[in-house]
Amino acid sequence: MKGREAGIGLFFDLDHFKRINDTYGHLVGDDLLRLFAKALAHVSSKYDDIFPYRLHGDEFFVFCEGHDALFAQQFEMDLQDQVDVLMESVDLDIAFGASMGYGLYRKGQDVDDFIKEADYSMYETKIAKKQQAKR
Repeated sequence: MKGREAGIGLFFDLDHFKRINDTYGHLVGDDLLRLFAKALAHVSSKYDDIFPYRLHGDEFFVFCEGHDALFAQQFEMDLQDQVDVLMESVDLDIAFGASMGYGLYRKGQDVDDFIKEADYSMYETKIAKKQQAKR
């Protein structure tokens, strides 16, 4: 991140991934990880100054240099659309997606603090989804 300009970081965590692994097995889980990564790479390539990373497990991070929160919403929608397209080729009847949170990056900011902010935001999204599902 040294030398990067301000932007936004998007933190993605796959929804219900443990349940998918437990129900369908780790090979299917691995296939879905690759599917999500492929969708992420595809959508990222459509824009300038987008840098996607897999952090660990089912967590992904995207730095969007020079972009803002409105772009984050568009990126999330584009990504889910691409995941849905790729899921058409998978012989599983499951809803598959990810929860996203974001943090704003200011030039020179501590990278760990920046990623933690996006991670915290993602967990707020997961909690909101769970509460909505209970209704």
